[in-house]
Amino acid sequence: TAFVIKSDDLIQWQPVSPECWQPQNIDQPSNYGLELSGHIKQKAGSHILQLKIQYDYTRAIDDDTEMQLIYVPEHKGSAIFDDTWNKWNFNYNLQYIGEVYTTTTNTQSLSDYWLSEVSVFRSVLNNRMDIGFMVNNIFDVRYQSVAYRPMPDRNYVLQINFKL
Repeated sequence: TAFVIKSDDLIQWQPVSPECWQPQNIDQPSNYGLELSGHIKQKAGSHILQLKIQYDYTRAIDDDTEMQLIYVPEHKGSAIFDDTWNKWNFNYNLQYIGEVYTTTTNTQSLSDYWLSEVSVFRSVLNNRMDIGFMVNNIFDVRYQSVAYRPMPDRNYVLQINFKL
């Protein structure tokens, strides 16, 4: 999918200090880019294997300054591998977030990063409940999605979903 978005008077929240953000008007922003995705599903014996891949290219520009808007990565992508077997589900998710600018002059930025997570779920009670375990940020990547706010290290989630 290709896209072009022209706007007038975009309100964007911008940091004025590490603790305080305020809305700013951007008179003439332009967004354009490309979103690519693919999906493969294959049955192998009693396993259902799926691979989903996505890549996004986004240019979000302030037409007055010709600078990339803050916190909008130019490159972003993901790959998800999923294996379903009987009542079990295994999932591996790899995500890439490109560099983002933190100042309107594009002089300061946050580094790009890769994140990985794995999960295992099991359906029980005639598929009315799923019990799962997830490991987020499995490689313990140090990253920030907003300046001065470190994101969690490796963390674990025990999850129970009940369908009514």
